[in-house]
Amino acid sequence: MTSQVKWRKVIHTTYKILPLVWKMSPRALIVSHIIMIIQGCLPLVQVYLVAKVVGTTERVIAGELPYIYAVFWLLGQVSLSAFTSIMVLVEQLNGRRLGYRAANYFEHLIIDKTLRLSLLEFEKHASYDLLQLTSGSGERGMQMIMTLRQMVMNIITISGYLLTLWYFSPWLALFLLIVTIPSFLANIKQSGDRFRLTITQSPLMRKASYLQQLFRNRDAIKEIQLFRMGAYFKKKWNDVYWEQAEENMKLERKSGIVNYVMENIGQLSIAGTTVILVHIASKGRMTIAEYVALTIVVSSAYALMKGLVNYIVRFGEDGMYAERLFNYLQYPESKQQDAKLEFPKNLTHGITVKDLSFTYPNRQESSLKNVNLHIKQGERIAIVGDNGAGKSTFIKCLLGIYPVQNGTIFYDKTDICDIRSDSLKESSIAVFQDSVRYQLTVRENLMVGNMDGVTDDKRLHDALKVVGLSSENNSLELDTALGHLFQDSTDLSGGQWQRIALARVFIRDASFIVFDEPTGALDPLAEEHIFNKMLELTESKTAIFISHRLSSCIKADRIVVFKDGEIHEFGTHNQLLGHGGYYAKMFQAQSEKYQMQSAL
Repeated sequence: MTSQVKWRKVIHTTYKILPLVWKMSPRALIVSHIIMIIQGCLPLVQVYLVAKVVGTTERVIAGELPYIYAVFWLLGQVSLSAFTSIMVLVEQLNGRRLGYRAANYFEHLIIDKTLRLSLLEFEKHASYDLLQLTSGSGERGMQMIMTLRQMVMNIITISGYLLTLWYFSPWLALFLLIVTIPSFLANIKQSGDRFRLTITQSPLMRKASYLQQLFRNRDAIKEIQLFRMGAYFKKKWNDVYWEQAEENMKLERKSGIVNYVMENIGQLSIAGTTVILVHIASKGRMTIAEYVALTIVVSSAYALMKGLVNYIVRFGEDGMYAERLFNYLQYPESKQQDAKLEFPKNLTHGITVKDLSFTYPNRQESSLKNVNLHIKQGERIAIVGDNGAGKSTFIKCLLGIYPVQNGTIFYDKTDICDIRSDSLKESSIAVFQDSVRYQLTVRENLMVGNMDGVTDDKRLHDALKVVGLSSENNSLELDTALGHLFQDSTDLSGGQWQRIALARVFIRDASFIVFDEPTGALDPLAEEHIFNKMLELTESKTAIFISHRLSSCIKADRIVVFKDGEIHEFGTHNQLLGHGGYYAKMFQAQSEKYQMQSAL
């Protein structure tokens, strides 16, 4: 990673952002440009008025003019100051409106892009680093435009100042220009160093944020207190925090020394320029009013040129950050985004998997190895196996959550890669063991399963009743807020949250249904009840059940046993017991466990 701002990329990013800002609010952008031109000219008018006030006051003191003339020019100054304040206020409000719209617009772009990415991208740490760097990048993009506006405004004013100085002495203008070059180069170098540090610190920042959030997470703090891990995690966070802080301080010390030197050079330059002005005045080539006005011009011009350097540096920094936004927006999307075919309306042949293999990023060993399986239409399959055997990875490939890396998956005779992502997701539904607990209302938690059924209260109540959350003793109102983060909300137990997730399935008419260990947090009686309801729901539908409780698999049409990413064996419950293989050993071990518990 180079420590220099890449100006070609910055300019290219500017060309990308300008049309977007124009699209967001053309009127606000036009207003901003008009105000920019006016504000750029106002300081020149101010210098003119200063010269007039001093000159007129000098003549009033000499008795050449009545004092009303001086009052007139003073009123002009006051009026200009009032007008300037109005322009500043209008620009602040206009800029704030543009900023809000830009932040909203760019965040929409990021969210929409995230929804189009394959879930596999979120298995890569680099994707998280880039996603973190997009945080605030939309605002940075808008800030680029506002900084560019400020640069142009400064250039207008500086040009007027330099032309004024050139009129009296070209050396004055050239001298002021030359003394700003070292400051410009130093600031460019510091800007590159700051940008490089931010990029290299991104993994550390994520780690520090994660460790800090552990102390703000209810589930995490429970274990931290129970296992007395507070001091350990606090030290771990403290080490990461100070590692970042020391790097930042090192850069700040270096920048502080450079800025100190540049500031002193600037003050010496102003003093030198003032000496030249005194020399010119001593030759009778300017009046006292002109001298006073020019001293203001010199100090103002230098301050504006120094400000211009800072704006240019900030413009470059913002451009590099904003470029991260466009890098993210150009990230490779799921290939299914380009698919054209619909999911088969009525599965007739079923699902066919041929030579399916899958490897996670940054891993050498494959999670799935040449998996071959045919699931008939209307067949209910139970998938069992050890942790890490590839069960969940397999169904994520079936659902299109993970892309097919090697091999093929067919729904009837249609390749999954040719099926539109939205059509596939509309025709299938899954309940995972780690379903998200949305800190929203019951209704909103259920609508995850069917966005169109959110207003059908009877259907929602029926779904809650099926999973045991709508009875005389245990009833939830649809508009009850759930969770613990917000006021007036009701938290649920782990089993109740799992029932909410299961209820989503009962309000969705899907052709293909997947249950990935959805009843692990339920008690045995509740699990048996809901499992029977799931069997009723999936009658004549294609369904897959993943479970570690083998007693739940007995009623499945077939059982598929995964081991080390491969299908180790498959068949009915009785067939697999008869084979005396791995499934039979697992079933026997669980049966003996239940018998021992019953004996106790």
